Amino acid sequence: MSVLICGFDDSNHAGDRKGDIITGVFSNVEEDGLVKRFKNRRDRELFKKWFLKYPEQKDYRFAALHDEDLRHIQSNLPLAAPSLIDDYLMSRDVEFNKIELYFDGILKRWHKEFLRDIYSGRFEDVAIGNFRKKQNVHECPTVIYIAHILSHDIYASTYQEVIDHEKRVIVDETGLLRIASEVDNG
Repeated sequence: MSVLICGFDDSNHAGDRKGDIITGVFSNVEEDGLVKRFKNRRDRELFKKWFLKYPEQKDYRFAALHDEDLRHIQSNLPLAAPSLIDDYLMSRDVEFNKIELYFDGILKRWHKEFLRDIYSGRFEDVAIGNFRKKQNVHECPTVIYIAHILSHDIYASTYQEVIDHEKRVIVDETGLLRIASEVDNG
C-alpha cells in the first residue's frame, strides 16, 4: 500500500507582517511516520541528511497566514493543512492509498473530523495524530520535526523571500475563518 506521510507545524509567530508560517512536509518513506525522540534544538545536520536521502520521495509546502484573527486561533494548523496537501498532490504523478496526517500541538475532535471528511473519499485509509513537545524533547514522527525546522527557517527569511518562494501556497484565509467560526458557533 502506498502511503503519503504528512507532518505539520507552525512558526508560532503571529504578531508581525510576515504572518504565521504553516509548514507541511510530505514523504512516502514509511519510516518518516514512526515516532522518534529529537532534541529541542534544531538539528541542521539531520535536516540536511533527511532531504538528501530519497529526495524524490520528500517535499514541502508552506503558507503565510496574514489575517489577524486566523493567526491567533489554535485551529489554523489543521485548517490550512488541506491547501498544502492538495497543492503537493497536484504536483505529483503518484497515487496513494493511505494518508497519515501528523500535527504538532493540540487537535480537537472537530479538527480530526474535518480532515477525515476531506480525505476519506480520496484515500482508503486516513490516520490522524498529534504530538506535543514535553520537557524540551520532541517525541514525534520525523515529518513533524522537519516541519518544525522548516517553519522556523522560512520565518527567518525576508518578507520578500517568503512572498516569492516557489513552495508558498496561498490559502483562502477568509474561508478558513468562516469554517472555524461555524464550528465555534455551531
